[in-house]
Amino acid sequence: MSEQNESREHHSHFQIIVNGEQKEVDKNRLTFHEVCLLAFPNGPFGENITYTVTYTYSNGRDGSLVKGESVEIENGMIFNVGNTDKS
Repeated sequence: MSEQNESREHHSHFQIIVNGEQKEVDKNRLTFHEVCLLAFPNGPFGENITYTVTYTYSNGRDGSLVKGESVEIENGMIFNVGNTDKS
């Protein structure tokens, strides 16, 4: 493993923005579910609720997450999380 990768993995805290609120996370990868919990700690969760997650890195590169995926975290990263009821 390169020195740069080791440095990223041992970085203790990352400052990110989730739905306009600053959050601090202590790991270099977040799953779809973890991002949803940061945005909506109390849900709602259930089989009729669908979440969408998009993100933008500080360099402007962007993407989206779906259930089961994860993304590498950088300081200053921005996440937008929405939910809808499929009923």
